[in-house]
Amino acid sequence: MRRFNYVPSAFEDGHSLHRNAENIIEDPFEKKSEESYFVQFADLNAYAAFRRVFPGKSFGTDIWDELGDAVVADVNRLSGGPPGIVVWPSQ
Repeated sequence: MRRFNYVPSAFEDGHSLHRNAENIIEDPFEKKSEESYFVQFADLNAYAAFRRVFPGKSFGTDIWDELGDAVVADVNRLSGGPPGIVVWPSQ
């Protein structure tokens, strides 16, 4: 079903309609990070946001800043802090 979606016909027994899903970016099944570049990218962004607030020795705070225009700075316009990151509970 992930690749081929043959829909049974409502009018003829034994017939099916072939309808490709053309606008799906990623199939909607749970995956491990190593199975999907989209999940890996989401994991990297979440970790970069975490390290922007809580710096570590081996992962700098500059990775979050490399996202540039992809960061929606308005999300913490009222609470302050690093652009695009809401820290909860507040420090």
